[in-house]
Amino acid sequence: MNSFAEKFKEEVNEYCERLESGLLLLEHEPENHQIIDEIFRIMHSMKGSGGMFGFELISEVTHDLESLYDIFRSKKQQIDSEVISFTLNSIDGLLKLTTVSPSSEEEILAAKMKSDTKLQIARFTNEPIYSNQENIPGKETSVLTALNQHTWYISFVPNKEILMNGTNPLYLIDELNALGECNIQVNFDKLPPLSEMNPEHCYISWSIFIATSENIDTLRDVFIFVNDQAEIQLEKVSSINVLHDEAVLAQFLNTKFNGEVWAPIEAELANTEIKLDEKEEADVVLKSTAEIPKNSIFAQTTVHESGQ
Repeated sequence: MNSFAEKFKEEVNEYCERLESGLLLLEHEPENHQIIDEIFRIMHSMKGSGGMFGFELISEVTHDLESLYDIFRSKKQQIDSEVISFTLNSIDGLLKLTTVSPSSEEEILAAKMKSDTKLQIARFTNEPIYSNQENIPGKETSVLTALNQHTWYISFVPNKEILMNGTNPLYLIDELNALGECNIQVNFDKLPPLSEMNPEHCYISWSIFIATSENIDTLRDVFIFVNDQAEIQLEKVSSINVLHDEAVLAQFLNTKFNGEVWAPIEAELANTEIKLDEKEEADVVLKSTAEIPKNSIFAQTTVHESGQ
C-alpha cells in the first residue's frame, strides 16, 4: 500500500500545480467556463483518488471545494476574485493533508478548510451555516429534509482482483455514508472456506439503501474509478426518505427478487401505506442476498439511472 500512497502524493502535487495554473488564468478570465470545468475536474479527481486510497481528509476537503465550483460550473452564479484567491490559498493546505494517519493539527486544518469553504458556498446559495448541533433546527426541519431527499438502492459487487491495485472498497462505502443516511448490508455469500481463501482477493459485496439530497451523478461518481472493476447497480426507490419504512424497503427487495420493475414512490404518495401480506414479509426475511439470482439484481455491469 505504501507504493500506492506515494503515487497518490505525487498525483496531488501534479493536481495542485495544474490547479494553480488554472486559477491564475481564471483571475484574468473569470467568465471562462472551460477553465472552471477543468478546476472542477481536478478537484473531483483528487476527491475520488483520496477516498479510494484512504486519504480521507483531502477527500473531504476537496468534496466541499468541488461543491463550491459546481455552483459556477452549472452557471448558477458568476465566480468572483474572492473565491479565486480563497482557492489559491487552499492549495498549501491540500498539500499538507496528503497523509493516511493525520495528526491532530492536520485534523484541525481540514476542519477549518471545510468550514471556510462552506462559508464561501453560503455566499452564493444563501444557505444558513450552522456551527454546532445546538443551532440546528428541530423536528420541523427534519421533516423538510426528509421530503427533500431521494432514496436510492445501490448494489456494489467488486471483482475479486479489486484489491490488487490498492483500491479499498471500504473507503467507497465511507464516501457514500458521508453523502446521506445509509442502510448497509454486507454480503458474504461468495466467501470461500478458510483453507481456500486468498488474502489478496475480495469476496464480499454490499447492498445499500441511501437517503440523500445529492443527485444521481454524485452517487455515480463515487464509483468512477472502479466502474471496470465491479458490478454496480443504482436504482431509485423513492423521491423522499423512506429509509425507516421497513415495509417499503422489503417490498422493493421482494420486487427485485421476483425480477419485476419497481415504480419509485413519489412524494405525494408518502402517506399512502404500503402493505405486504404476512407471507410476503416472511419471504423477504428468508430470502438472503445469497439467494438472490445474479441475473435478477446483479446482471448489469454499468450504473443504471432507473427512475430518474
